[in-house]
Amino acid sequence: MSEYDLHSLILACDFRVDDVDQMWKWLDKHREPLASIGAHHVVPYTSIWEPDRVLVTIGIRQADGAYPTQFAGRFAHLMTIGEKV
Repeated sequence: MSEYDLHSLILACDFRVDDVDQMWKWLDKHREPLASIGAHHVVPYTSIWEPDRVLVTIGIRQADGAYPTQFAGRFAHLMTIGEKV
């Protein structure tokens, strides 16, 4: 690589939610599981065109030998469809 070590990977997820406020509650409830996959920043954005659509970016600490798809799979596992807050 270069003389600089990677600090973080950025995972971006674009999806629809029934209720943006509920999504915030879900994120707050899942702080520890998100931290367990190395997340140190989670930033959700709401669409200005589609109110039920969000983009979430997650800063993930670089883990030795870990690939972004592994983190995406872990995050998808956390995002259980239909889970109540």
